[in-house]
Amino acid sequence: MPRETHIRRPHLAALLCAGIFSTAALAACTTESDQPLLDAAQEAVRERDTDSVILTLTAVYGDRWEEYAALCPEAPRDLVAQALGIEEGDVPELQQDENALLRIKGSEVKAEVHPTETLLLCSGSNAPAYRLSEETVSVRDNRDLSSPNSDWWLTATGTDPLASPQ
Repeated sequence: MPRETHIRRPHLAALLCAGIFSTAALAACTTESDQPLLDAAQEAVRERDTDSVILTLTAVYGDRWEEYAALCPEAPRDLVAQALGIEEGDVPELQQDENALLRIKGSEVKAEVHPTETLLLCSGSNAPAYRLSEETVSVRDNRDLSSPNSDWWLTATGTDPLASPQ
C-alpha cells in the first residue's frame, strides 16, 4: 500500500515561491528584445500619452555603441560595409519590405531589422543608407492615422548618407 506523504503548508509555500521566483528570474535573463528601439518608443508614448517622442540612442541601447546607421531596403551591402568599415556579412540582407538599424563598436555589429510597415527608418531619404550623426531621434506613432504607410516613423536631424542610389 502506498505511503501517504505530507508536506506542511509553510514548506509548500516556500517551494512554490522559490519555483515562481526562479522561473521569473530565468525569463528575465533569457528574453532580450530584438527591437529595443520600437519597445522604447512604445513605452514612452504610453507613459507620456502622446504620439511623438524624442529618444536618445544611448538611453535605448546604453553607452557601449560608437555609431548607428539606418539601412533602407535597397541599401547596397558592399558599399554600406565599406563606408562603415565593417564586414559585408555583418550587414543584413533586407527584403523589400524591411529596413534596419545597425549598432557598431569597432568590429562588433548588431542589426535590428524592422518591417517597414511596423517602423519606418527611411522615409524621404535621398540615400539608401545613412549614419545617424546625432544621438537624438524622434519616433512618431502613426497608428491612429486613417491610412499610415507605417505604424511608427523615425526621424533624425543629424544624418550622413553612406551610399548613393545606383
